[in-house]
Amino acid sequence: MELDKIRKGTPIPTSKQGVTECRYPLREMEIGDSFITECTGCEHRHRISSYIHRHAKTLKMKFTVRKNHWADRTAEVWRIS
Repeated sequence: MELDKIRKGTPIPTSKQGVTECRYPLREMEIGDSFITECTGCEHRHRISSYIHRHAKTLKMKFTVRKNHWADRTAEVWRIS
């Protein structure tokens, strides 16, 4: 493939906007439902939260993630709307 050379008739790949698969059961949750997931620290909890919120935006749902104070190395995720 030559760089900077104009190519004609090249099809545009389809967009991958929207998330199709999620490792957490977000689609099945109703408002008020929660689940507990393993969380190895503050930085990991922030990554989990970002992941959840990215999927939630596509699903048009809202979630909140909180550290469990009664169980080490876990976080709980609630659907709030």
